[in-house]
Amino acid sequence: MPWERRYTEVLLFTWQMIADAEAYIAMIEDEVEEEYRRAGKLHSYDPDKERQKRISRIARRWPPPDRFIPEISEYLKLIEEDEQDDGIHQPDQ
Repeated sequence: MPWERRYTEVLLFTWQMIADAEAYIAMIEDEVEEEYRRAGKLHSYDPDKERQKRISRIARRWPPPDRFIPEISEYLKLIEEDEQDDGIHQPDQ
């Protein structure tokens, strides 16, 4: 991969991460829950995994260069599991 392309990918991904982190930090937990509720995914909200899920959503839109985030495949599995569960989740009765 040419140096310039890798540099551009790193910058784009990093700026998107910073913008998302600033937006997330500005939110209180109730606002994050409301964001999930509006998307119909409140059942998949897990505050302990939220940071990884947000990183993986950004990585899907703006893929980072190979090996930039070694754990990215683990993070992507989190949202893939959520997507597989969509429509299947039955609330506890």
